[in-house]
Amino acid sequence: MLKNFKISACLVVRNEEKNIRKCLDSIKTVVAEIIIVHDGPCQDKTIEISQEYTDLIFIREYAGICELHYPFVFQKASGDWILKIDADEFLSVNLKKELMNLADQNKVDAYAFLWVWYNSLNQRYFRKENRYKTCFLRKEKMYFLGLPHNPLLTKGSLKKNNLILGHVYRKQSFRIWFKNNYRWAKIHAEYLLKDFNELPAYQTQREDWLKKRPVYLKAPLFFLPLKIFKTIFERIFKEHILKNPTIGLQKLILDGVFYQFFLCWNLWKLKHFKK
Repeated sequence: MLKNFKISACLVVRNEEKNIRKCLDSIKTVVAEIIIVHDGPCQDKTIEISQEYTDLIFIREYAGICELHYPFVFQKASGDWILKIDADEFLSVNLKKELMNLADQNKVDAYAFLWVWYNSLNQRYFRKENRYKTCFLRKEKMYFLGLPHNPLLTKGSLKKNNLILGHVYRKQSFRIWFKNNYRWAKIHAEYLLKDFNELPAYQTQREDWLKKRPVYLKAPLFFLPLKIFKTIFERIFKEHILKNPTIGLQKLILDGVFYQFFLCWNLWKLKHFKK
């Protein structure tokens, strides 16, 4: 049966030659178009691989974070539904089969799928956590502001679905993790302190986001213990991250404690040592 809508897959990537083929293979038969933005000049074969799947490839100025590019890529999309997917993610077999049917539901405007780590060495999923990622949305109802770690939102109804969005697990040394996440936390802090009117946005009024500016920005080091507690609590009791003890404990310490410290430390420095 021919559906009366089409799906646009939107990706923002940077040097993802190791992952992007698996991602694109999983979506190529269920979307009408694939739109890819590369963050800065490409230094590997990501563009070359992507050209096998789509002509809609844009190389934009390097930003260091993908969120600044999403409003641009969403505007380029012509589909009725947007599938936002990262290069290290892929549709599971069952999600791939059901995606068109999900989009055909008139009473749902966005879906959050079960986000599960995938071990590419033995080609198996790790034990399931209770983590969902909103990544499939009706375009006319979705909106977004280009802040780091900002989720996609909908003005309509959101439904959680237990179909799996795979997330390829990459083992990193602590040194590499520290280097990458300190850099990301610094960028995150810089953008949280920017005038939101300067940030790229999609189908939203920037003024509305000014009211949602996090309270911890006023005194980041004072609120740091609360942020760490909140992150750990949510990861353990809402997302059940410790169902997979090995990866869960690692993510809990690194993302729940170290990243929050990096973020608040950089916020404090930027607020007190501005030129």
